[in-house]
Amino acid sequence: MSLVASARRGDKASLQELLRRNWGWLRAMLLSRTGRAHDLDDILQEVCVRVIEKIGALREPERFRAWLLTTARNTASEFYRRKGIVTHRLDEEADETTDPKTPMPETELQGREDRQRLLNVISRLPEKYREALLMACQGTMTYDEMAATLDVPVTTFQIRLVRARRMVQEQIAGRENQKIPRS
Repeated sequence: MSLVASARRGDKASLQELLRRNWGWLRAMLLSRTGRAHDLDDILQEVCVRVIEKIGALREPERFRAWLLTTARNTASEFYRRKGIVTHRLDEEADETTDPKTPMPETELQGREDRQRLLNVISRLPEKYREALLMACQGTMTYDEMAATLDVPVTTFQIRLVRARRMVQEQIAGRENQKIPRS
């Protein structure tokens, strides 16, 4: 918490370190929320500006990650509201790195199809499960830290993660006609 306290007092190095430590999961959370990789840098830049402007007002330094997550969610919502874009899904993101007319080797094509199928399944998960799964995939925080970030008990986080993994496994196993619950 000393980093948060230092950042609240205006120490730029502490603030940079806080953002660096949280960058990976924050990117994953924003991608899960927006599904638009090409907007991530712009949104993250706005998040950084807000954090710089408002960290002094953070009342509970021990809840920095939860505060950062809320700040990022709100920033992303406002970003898309200004652009007039309502919803996004991971599976709507086009791969802009290759020309669709260029033939691809079969293995590369299969890998792309598998990745797209996985993204499609993850994007259809209810937000609370999608967030838990993507946060855990980052591998940068403990379960306790992830639960605190999402402001839920650790057992709730673990249950969400298990359910998210199960839903993804079921969908990938071929039960794609089965609807993913929205609760």
